[in-house]
Amino acid sequence: LFRDTTEAARLEQTRRDYVANVSHELRSPLTAVKGLVIPLKEGMVKDEERRNHFYDVIYDEVERLNRLVNDLFELSRLQSRDKLFDMQVVDLINILYDQQDKFEILAEEKKMKLMVLEHGTPVYAKGNIDRIGQILTILIDNALKFAKENSTITLSAVHEGGKAVVSVHNTGSAILPEDLPLIFDRFYKADKSHTEEGAGLGLSIAKEVISRMNGNIYVKSDGVHDTCFSFELESDIK
Repeated sequence: LFRDTTEAARLEQTRRDYVANVSHELRSPLTAVKGLVIPLKEGMVKDEERRNHFYDVIYDEVERLNRLVNDLFELSRLQSRDKLFDMQVVDLINILYDQQDKFEILAEEKKMKLMVLEHGTPVYAKGNIDRIGQILTILIDNALKFAKENSTITLSAVHEGGKAVVSVHNTGSAILPEDLPLIFDRFYKADKSHTEEGAGLGLSIAKEVISRMNGNIYVKSDGVHDTCFSFELESDIK
């Protein structure tokens, strides 16, 4: 009885924290939009350039809301299903090159180098090609957001310990030791100064996605300027 009561209390606290976090993330863009709509509605903004700036900010905040709602829906959908994804044998190196093509221009705009490190042989694994791409998109996008200029982001895949290990390593950002155990929690943000970058759901989604492929995801960081996210899949060596 004591154990059941403790578990019920823990679940209730988790629910409250979740509602509080969702409310906070929704409130920020809504407050911003309201603060801009009122002067526009009342004709207080006379300058055309300033008025267009207000419209741009409102659009950005609405897009932020849209991303939050989509992420919440995706996370809820993932957590409510028990069935694994459809799995195939995939060539991870080819997927990495696809991701490099996808993000290369953005990396150049941010004055970063995005490269694929390979050893000349394919790395095969059992997984869902679209979902592997989804995880990599989350990890690369985070690296581009938080790494400094002139950083190098390296994508790699190797066979290791009977698994296929995919890594996204960057030399321009760090995660403090006290943040590492919490980094995959919903709404957790290790860098509190980047509140505009997202709601802190991307890594939670990545963790749920990899679990549906019988895999594992983890992070290592020196706490100074070096961070590496890796995920493991069942290997299928050819």
